[in-house]
Amino acid sequence: MINGEQVTGNMMMWLSQASDIIDQIEIPISIYDTCKTLYNEVAETNAKMLVKLLNNLQKGIRPLSSIKIFPANQFCRGADLSLIRWNQSGMRIYNFIRALTHPYPGAFSFFGWREVVVLGSGSASHIKQKEV
Repeated sequence: MINGEQVTGNMMMWLSQASDIIDQIEIPISIYDTCKTLYNEVAETNAKMLVKLLNNLQKGIRPLSSIKIFPANQFCRGADLSLIRWNQSGMRIYNFIRALTHPYPGAFSFFGWREVVVLGSGSASHIKQKEV
């Protein structure tokens, strides 16, 4: 999400044999998604894949697949990596903030010497300018 990804995924695999993939579901990322909304989507896809797996196991089918694995972007967070860099584009800042919001501690900046945590942002371009 930080890099403007438009899709992510959830994969279920056998833990005893990490190369055996049971199922995976692609999850689109909208411009309005946050970490929290994606976590909810992942939880829903977990339930769907689990029900599908249980149905297959009842039929005697042990799913194994060489399903294409989604390319992964990994982002390791640290306090210094959560600092908003205001010299970036508005969209890059927006993506950064929404990727670091709940359940994470949030992106931050400084107002004078005080640290300010930013949990959400948006664009003011849709606001009609008031006539003076």
